[in-house]
Amino acid sequence: MRLKKITAFILSATMLLSNVITAGATSTTEVTYSEAALVRSAIPIESNEIEGWPDGPICYAESAILMEASTGTILYEKNAHQKQYPASITKIMTGLLTAENCSLDETVTFSHNSVFDLPVGSSIIGGVDEGDQYSMEFCLYGLLLLSGNEAAYAIAEHISGSTTAFADMMNEKAAAIGCLNTHFVNPHGLHDPNHYTSAYDMAMISKYALQNPVFKKAVCTLTYDFPPTSKGEIRYTNKNHHKMMEGYGGTYEYEGCIGGKTGYTSDASSTLVTFAERDGMTLICVVMKEDKPSHWTDTATLLDYGFQNFQKLNISENEKDFSIDNANFFDTKSNVFGNTRPLIEIDKSGSIIIPKNVSFDAATPTLNFDKADEKNNIVASLDYSFNNHYVGYTTLNLIKSSEEGFEFSANSSNIKDGESVAIDTENNTVSIEKKKNDNAVIFVLFGIIILALLVVLACYIFKKYRILIFKETYVGKKLKPEKKRPKKNKYPSKYKNLKF
Repeated sequence: MRLKKITAFILSATMLLSNVITAGATSTTEVTYSEAALVRSAIPIESNEIEGWPDGPICYAESAILMEASTGTILYEKNAHQKQYPASITKIMTGLLTAENCSLDETVTFSHNSVFDLPVGSSIIGGVDEGDQYSMEFCLYGLLLLSGNEAAYAIAEHISGSTTAFADMMNEKAAAIGCLNTHFVNPHGLHDPNHYTSAYDMAMISKYALQNPVFKKAVCTLTYDFPPTSKGEIRYTNKNHHKMMEGYGGTYEYEGCIGGKTGYTSDASSTLVTFAERDGMTLICVVMKEDKPSHWTDTATLLDYGFQNFQKLNISENEKDFSIDNANFFDTKSNVFGNTRPLIEIDKSGSIIIPKNVSFDAATPTLNFDKADEKNNIVASLDYSFNNHYVGYTTLNLIKSSEEGFEFSANSSNIKDGESVAIDTENNTVSIEKKKNDNAVIFVLFGIIILALLVVLACYIFKKYRILIFKETYVGKKLKPEKKRPKKNKYPSKYKNLKF
């Protein structure tokens, strides 16, 4: 691994030296740009440290990440947790909160601040005046396609009453999603030293946002028919700013690119979030602090790297440690005489992302009870890793069935021989405990019950038999009366015939 870092450093130094030698034939701006880009390119690529992982390409952004959307698997990672200024990719979070908290037919009134409390030239939709009213759909598409700062401002005031209150809402959502280095202070991304995020956090926000159909439809729209201004002026700008989208045309159009969000300020430089789909995978690429036009070319290079080197495999179709034939792994505390028993079912939508040159068995599963969710009948999850690098997961779901059961073999990393997962269906708890010889216990129990029934039956038959004999002997036959003997006095008196 150290050799890789040394090689990358030597390559970057060589390119930098070559650029300095030719500096006399270029302008100062070009030299400064090239030097900055080469310095950024020497930043180590953390994902290249994973054993058996395909080596990622050089990237001239200061921070970059490539993530698969359905699993959250990180395919490429470079300085991804470094705090960076996001610029207008901030609007992904604003668009997400809009989709979650509003209907598209709501009416938004543009306040004085939403129009005039912005730097000159930053009202990108244009033609919006104080007091104008537009639908929330107009605002959402203006926000995500045209990167309208006035739309972001008006949306924030409409939802929370002020941009400050809306920023608090953004930060709460970021924390809930799992962001680690994010703090928003406005809904549009115009520069503020306290407004920052990271490539990793933006990938996580995007992964979450793509699950919302309203957001996804808007952010993946190439063109939108924006209505005229309140003065009747036609808006001729209606095309998404993301130049890599399929159908966009031009140099940077990329096969499979469905959308994304652009960003730029002088402090943030170029930032770019891109979504692309191929071969059943949806990749999220984030590059931050990069110069134009390499933010387009680097994104294309990273997407190519992802699609060419990785595959998506369904877990339920490939996992061999599960069997539908028995339920020896999962024991229940339900009544053994009941009509139903709990059944653990593997979720069929779970997948892993692994290099194309390895098989499914190269991924190691770990049984994890931290993701248990009673509301959704999730008992546990199977988290997969490749050489200690997370590559995907699926859930184990609790359902009711009287016909099937299935087990996870004893070679689980969490389960030792002689242990089982016990599910208490009354208290909704799951635990690992020592297996008991349930078959022997049940056999003895049934033996005792059968013996007791035989004893009762024998007693019953014996009693019935005695009653029949009695009836036949004493009731069915008429017995002859016995002759009575004369009563004798035990002590006869010699005076019994005397008369007085």
